[in-house]
Amino acid sequence: MQISKIIVYSKDGRQRSVDFRLGAVNIITGGSSRGKSALIAIVDYCLGSGECGVPAGAIPSAVSWYGILLQLEAQQVFVARAAPAPGLKSSSDVYLEAGASL
Repeated sequence: MQISKIIVYSKDGRQRSVDFRLGAVNIITGGSSRGKSALIAIVDYCLGSGECGVPAGAIPSAVSWYGILLQLEAQQVFVARAAPAPGLKSSSDVYLEAGASL
């Protein structure tokens, strides 16, 4: 299993994604407080963590859903999870889709 893409969906309908090269080492660089650590927290949350560990700041205040596209041997799996409502640590709202090519 490899991560093909990490996607965040904003409350105003926009989306941003980070694409990864499959079968290669991907290095993420950038300045301080640019969201690099949030990527790990997003993957953890989408894979079922009991808490959304995305650091407080611009990302959680603007995001409605977090998603990851996973590449398995013969298919792809897309998992998205709703951002927690204010005052909560997680959401049970999940979207899951699997197919040969998503």
